[in-house]
Amino acid sequence: MDPDGYNSLPADTRVMMAPLKHINAEYRCLAVLGEIVTASRYKLNGRIQYTAGGPPEILNFAAMRVKEWQPRQAFILDIADTEEGPKIIETNSVSSAGYYAMDMHRYVEAINRLDGA
Repeated sequence: MDPDGYNSLPADTRVMMAPLKHINAEYRCLAVLGEIVTASRYKLNGRIQYTAGGPPEILNFAAMRVKEWQPRQAFILDIADTEEGPKIIETNSVSSAGYYAMDMHRYVEAINRLDGA
């Protein structure tokens, strides 16, 4: 509930929660037509820090998850680097996500391919 006592969710709404985990770094990956096109690290040890790309273990994890499930032809996949390995944080729309240090040329080329898909 908000401070005024209003709740925008119905009482029977299911909410999933996971145990807290330490996150070493956070990465944003752009998936288009089943492939990771570009990526950027946006946090390191809890601090904002933009760096292009990502380590192979993060990019490979993202690529495997995209092969398993794609909510749209193009979407953003945020990945956390944790002590237990990579974990999905969330998915986002490409139209409402920050791009940080992504390769925007690759981004535009990939989005333009959607016209022919």
